[in-house]
Amino acid sequence: MTTATHAAARHEHDQPSHILPLAALRRAGRAVANAVMQAQEARGRRMRIEALMAMSDAQLAQMGLRRDQINGPVRQDRAHF
Repeated sequence: MTTATHAAARHEHDQPSHILPLAALRRAGRAVANAVMQAQEARGRRMRIEALMAMSDAQLAQMGLRRDQINGPVRQDRAHF
């Protein structure tokens, strides 16, 4: 075990036994919330791609895009998060 692992193990043993399940529940809740958020972001990106793919080449050109460039701007949107 590393020093950090030893410190974490000591810290867990110092906690009352009823706090450990609550901490685990909070971690699980955060993990679920993160998974839901990532799924929503992926859905938003997919919907944006579908909307762009439904446009004509002329409409895309007005936006300064070509059909083969559609994934690029959608992926770049993710960099803002």
